[in-house]
This record gives sequence, C-alpha cells and structure tokens, in this order.
Amino acid sequence: MELKEKLGIWLVKRFGNINKASVELDIQSIRLYQYIKGENAPGAPLLIKLCEFGCDMNWLLSDKDELPNEKLLAEIEALRKENGELKKELKNREKKIVDAVREVMKKR
Repeated sequence: MELKEKLGIWLVKRFGNINKASVELDIQSIRLYQYIKGENAPGAPLLIKLCEFGCDMNWLLSDKDELPNEKLLAEIEALRKENGELKKELKNREKKIVDAVREVMKKR
C-alpha cells in the first residue's frame, strides 16, 4: 500500500472524514485531498502534526500494509486527553498562586 492510500485510511479512521481532519490538522482540505490522490507528498510540518495525533510514522512511511495496533492508538489518544487536562489544571493552579502572591503584595 502506498503512502497516499495509508494517509487516506488513517485520516478517515482517526478523524471520521477528510474535512474534520483538515480542521484538526489546520490545513486546507484541498491539500489533504492532493496528498491522498498522490498529486503531492506531505512535508515535514504535516508529518509532525500527524505524529502528534498518533499516526505511526513507521507504518505510514514503510511498506507494511497492516494498520498499527488499535489498542495502542486508543492509549495514545487517552494520554493526549489526559495531558490536555493536566495542562489546564496546572494553568489554574498557576493563576491561583499568582493571585495569592498579588494579594499578599497588596497587604504590604
């Protein structure tokens, strides 16, 4: 299976359709369609984004036809979600600390 076929399969599997994928990846859908049709090859910026969304680059760029382990992809997605939640919590805690410090400084 060629890269263009694998890319199309992975995008639909991961995002549901190409239009949703283009929104999530912040790329014009026409560009994704060009990659899927084999008119152009994706560059490093898109490959990095795909990797960040859990695409296995070894699979995408290799001759292997078999999709990567679904359980592993689900675990990656769960970790990505947890990471986002932890970042929000950290930001909230930082804000509380800054507010507390400002309050102490006002009292001086």
